[in-house]
Amino acid sequence: MIIYSIIIPHKNVPNLLERLLNTIPHRDDTEIIIVDDHSDNEIVDFENFPGLHRPFTKCLFLDESRGAGYARNKGIEYAQGKWLLFADADDFYTGNLNDMLDRFSENDYTEIVYVNAQSYYESDGRVEPQYYSHYFERYEKSKIYSEKVLRFNTYTPWSRMVKKSLVDKYNIRYEEIPVGNDKMFCLLCSKYADKIGIEKKVVYNYFRQSEGSITYGYSRNLENVRSRLQLQSRVNSLYKDVNYIFQQSYLYGYLRSSFKGKDIKELYKDHMRENNISILYDIKNMCISIIAKVLRII
Repeated sequence: MIIYSIIIPHKNVPNLLERLLNTIPHRDDTEIIIVDDHSDNEIVDFENFPGLHRPFTKCLFLDESRGAGYARNKGIEYAQGKWLLFADADDFYTGNLNDMLDRFSENDYTEIVYVNAQSYYESDGRVEPQYYSHYFERYEKSKIYSEKVLRFNTYTPWSRMVKKSLVDKYNIRYEEIPVGNDKMFCLLCSKYADKIGIEKKVVYNYFRQSEGSITYGYSRNLENVRSRLQLQSRVNSLYKDVNYIFQQSYLYGYLRSSFKGKDIKELYKDHMRENNISILYDIKNMCISIIAKVLRII
């Protein structure tokens, strides 16, 4: 019986995909679904594609490039497991994965398990905790806002495993957009889950030098900035629905960004005006977020 479905979007990084597969234990209850986003024939040897001859592994090959969001949705469509896990092809798991799978294999009530991760730097083998690692300790100690912060400030696909029944019940899917396709999927899962759990041990290695990633290196143009602003509006609307006080500030995002120039400035101003976002309200949100970060709440 398949309990776990690990979904992996892939594009043009076969060696890194092979490394990822080597860190996933062979288990009769675990299937792997690799969705290749129309990789280049000159880069990928499809006759010897990683995972092609591995047991309990499906390899789906798209006839055109549709992006990571579409690839993950395709994986969900084929998944048979009770639990869904998502990994990027250039990342890899730690030895704690197998223990986590054993621990939750018979869990029928938890709908999301938030999974601890670390950043891995290939150049020197250095590892650093992910930004949300301290959320686990706060959650265990029942600190103020700790559960909401864990739910709504953790939004990468590999930071969780989620029950497929939850995803299907609310028809939650990844957005098929070039930038930030995974954020709303993760937040909606967090919104609708009744019972959550945590895996405090580090299970996942996020590969920092991910130049071959399916989501890496998108063109930082006006269209992508516009897409990010629209996404931020959807996120803030969801935050209001769940009474999450740490709204995302447009000004804060602008100041943090590497974009400079009149075009970007005007785009931010136009977006705030069109959505009736006052500068004072946005500054308030920015100040709340800064204070929360200083206090290590978020």
